[in-house]
Amino acid sequence: MFKGVHDSLLIGYSVNSESQELVLSMHPHHGIAPSPFNVAFYGVAAHCFDAPLLPAILYDISLVPAERLITEEWPLIEPGHKTSGWPGPWAVSLASAIEFVQSSNLQGFYVDSSYGLSGWVLAKSAGVVASEP
Repeated sequence: MFKGVHDSLLIGYSVNSESQELVLSMHPHHGIAPSPFNVAFYGVAAHCFDAPLLPAILYDISLVPAERLITEEWPLIEPGHKTSGWPGPWAVSLASAIEFVQSSNLQGFYVDSSYGLSGWVLAKSAGVVASEP
């Protein structure tokens, strides 16, 4: 699904809350990507990158059911919601968070690195797109 990600260098990321997009900017490193590219997430409802060291060497981006991601990450999400409202009003309880991701048709994506940034994204879709010069 994310061809070229393995062993590519993550040099930056951007998040746009108005368009609900998150973009990972990638450069070939030891991977198979022939040129710079982006991994774009669309319809982003939440993301979390703990200790985002850049540049990072990505290992993989894996697609998982959103319900599974919410359940696995609930020990982080619950206190985040209590202290700051993150990731949103839908996270008042695990049951409401699961209902939200189901009704919003969200998917879970785990971002794993060999070195540097790792975390997750809840979004409607994602894909590899060409990098603008």
